[in-house]
Amino acid sequence: MGPIWATKDIAYLIFADNLNDLSYRKTTDGGATWGSQVDMAGANNVRLLDVWFDKWTPGDSGTLIH
Repeated sequence: MGPIWATKDIAYLIFADNLNDLSYRKTTDGGATWGSQVDMAGANNVRLLDVWFDKWTPGDSGTLIH
């Protein structure tokens, strides 16, 4: 899965790491650099991963990534 672009400069890369824990990295400069890995508490033993960004729903201007 590729990055989820919230704006032209801000994106999140959501993934399961080598321990199958759900994690993400964030960029604020259009992908030139990415922040450190952040583990999502309570998201262990991930087998499948799916995300949805509010803006992907026609007519929705929300900012949440689910």
